[in-house]
Amino acid sequence: MSESVGQTVGYQVRFTSEVGKDSKVKLMTDGILLAEISHDPMLRRYNAIIIDEAHERSLNIDFLLGYFKRLLPRRPDLKLIITSATIDPERFAEHFALPPADGGEEEPAPIIEVSGRTYPVEIRYRPLAQPRTGTAATTRQTPATAWRTRTAIPSTPCATPWLSSPTSRPATS
Repeated sequence: MSESVGQTVGYQVRFTSEVGKDSKVKLMTDGILLAEISHDPMLRRYNAIIIDEAHERSLNIDFLLGYFKRLLPRRPDLKLIITSATIDPERFAEHFALPPADGGEEEPAPIIEVSGRTYPVEIRYRPLAQPRTGTAATTRQTPATAWRTRTAIPSTPCATPWLSSPTSRPATS
């Protein structure tokens, strides 16, 4: 793309804002969104809000979810998208169901399921250190001395995802 940050897509984090007057997408932290609510309770500047990684629950996210539950009936034009790999989607859909207009049953919010990819994980252990001859002071292993002397320090588990191609990346969620 031949655009700089802040033209079409911008971001705002604490003490830094790279958002232009023509920005269409604004990425921000949950704390920044809470601060915006204090200035604009109806969030009129936005037509869609995405809460990503909702399963990483925090007080901020819990407050925002409760706030949106009350805001959405007053802002039917506002679209709220909640993403998570591990939340119970049916429970969230029921929570965000809008009250029925004609006195009928509540209809849960729509659920869109996107299947992700999993990548095999291989667990490798470093070999155990071999005892060396010499005094105790010279045989003590640290990561720095183990690297220089090419001997291993006690084993530590390490998980490594092996990708199917050099261009593919594991899905984050």
